[in-house]
Amino acid sequence: MRSDKHWSLEEELEGRQRPTQFGQMLEELGIRYIPAGSPEAKGRIERLWRTFQDRLTAEFALHGITTPEAAEAYLPRFYARFRGWFGRRARENTPAWRAAPAHLDRILACRYERVVARDNTVSIEGRLIQIPPRYPERSFHRCRVEVRELLDGRALVLLGDEVLAEQPSPSSFTLEPRNGSSDKRRLSTTPKSRPPREALPEPKPQRSRKPPNRPAEGHPWRRPYDPTLLAAKSGA
Repeated sequence: MRSDKHWSLEEELEGRQRPTQFGQMLEELGIRYIPAGSPEAKGRIERLWRTFQDRLTAEFALHGITTPEAAEAYLPRFYARFRGWFGRRARENTPAWRAAPAHLDRILACRYERVVARDNTVSIEGRLIQIPPRYPERSFHRCRVEVRELLDGRALVLLGDEVLAEQPSPSSFTLEPRNGSSDKRRLSTTPKSRPPREALPEPKPQRSRKPPNRPAEGHPWRRPYDPTLLAAKSGA
């Protein structure tokens, strides 16, 4: 479900990349995702769309349908005729559908890993969730939990399969994946004024360099080279 090259430390230890939000839902439902990597693989659905796009416009013209309300009212009749044109009797009548899991609403949700703060709270962008203490001395501080936002707007805090807290849906809610996974994200979306930039400190005065230690005028190093001294030493 992921094609990026980034691997977190946890993913390297697990030996696999964690799937996307949609991929996690499919894993819990036991559904194998097979992407269509070629036009041939998508041919069936593309032919269906082409049939609808080509035939529906002609049907609307024949019945004088010019408004969205009239088109919506006509669609059930068209679908019944469409199934009669292309429908085929199944080879086996035994249904292969499995029963829906008990907590389907928890599966069809966006998930975010969080670490419980000192005050037994977790946060995602725009929401702060208080975890009620289970025992007087029990705190979930520093526990790694999972926050799930459900389709109806409720928020659940899960520790494994156990629900630690549930928050009702806000008055206005639209389910959409939230960026980032840091608990330090601000709950308020209003931009705050940036504090004034501090002035750079004044540069420290540079130390004066010590002059090089040069030999005095009468030092042996300043005497000119005399090749006769070397010859005298070698003759001795």
